[in-house]
Amino acid sequence: MKYRTRDEIIIEMLRLASHEKGIAKTHIMYRLILHHYQLNRYLEYLIDKRLIYFDKKSQRYMITREGSEYLGKNTEFKDHDIEYYKT
Repeated sequence: MKYRTRDEIIIEMLRLASHEKGIAKTHIMYRLILHHYQLNRYLEYLIDKRLIYFDKKSQRYMITREGSEYLGKNTEFKDHDIEYYKT
């Protein structure tokens, strides 16, 4: 498996949480191949920064408006960066 930066993991977690119904903790762990301890640290960080929240009713993690904005800006920057290096 390729080494992933902290930012890459965070962006992928935000993408997963951006689905309409959110995502369960175990699904994040399996899809990103993270240990339980690692996952909890990332979730705690994202909740603390108000990029995601835990919906008690559905028992899923959901992206916040701030998280969507962060994800959008990051994607836009990455797309621009890729175009820059193609030329």
